[in-house]
Amino acid sequence: MVPHAPYTVSSKLLKLISNHAYAEGSLLTIHNQESQYENEMFQSGTGELITALRDIAPDLYYDWHHTGFNSLASVFALLPKCNKIAFVHNTYSSQEDVKWAQLYSMLVWWCFCPKANMHIEGKLPDIPMIRNLSRNICIGTDSLASNDKLSMVDEIKCIQDNYPDILLEEIISWSCLGGAEFLGIHREFGTLEKGKRPGLVLIEGLDLYSMKSMNGMKSSRII
Repeated sequence: MVPHAPYTVSSKLLKLISNHAYAEGSLLTIHNQESQYENEMFQSGTGELITALRDIAPDLYYDWHHTGFNSLASVFALLPKCNKIAFVHNTYSSQEDVKWAQLYSMLVWWCFCPKANMHIEGKLPDIPMIRNLSRNICIGTDSLASNDKLSMVDEIKCIQDNYPDILLEEIISWSCLGGAEFLGIHREFGTLEKGKRPGLVLIEGLDLYSMKSMNGMKSSRII
């Protein structure tokens, strides 16, 4: 049981979900700062997002009050410190947000879904900044509601096309080991090591000299 996003759960419901996660020792994920309007909604109670939500569900949002803080700070205080939490998207997360989150909890992961970000906002999160501050990074695809294909290879290519200074090996590690570590299955999956039994995916269409992705890059599962 996880909350979808800061603006789709009430404080009361978020506390109940957090208490349940704490009692069960379960993982938490939540969409985070996916748009500038999300931060605006929590900081000032204005903007396109809160206006749309009040039009869609007036009974739910009529008495909603802003916190004066951005969405990350507003919900983090209601989340347990001792559970792993993956913040998904992070398109409008600042350096101060990332530093503050990691001071609050050492169990924070940052999950990027770059193709969904490009589809929704036409903008990517500041991935170089976040990778300089945290090693807890993983990659996702979001859903077909915001993506034309659920392909990890396409997500990898999107990151490298937009941030060519990030090595392909590092991005692949985020998509394999990063996710396994968040899920707590890294002793069995995530890397090719003796005693582990990960799947094996062949990626074709790479420039092997520069280790850069190329148009037409594709993958096929071997194991």
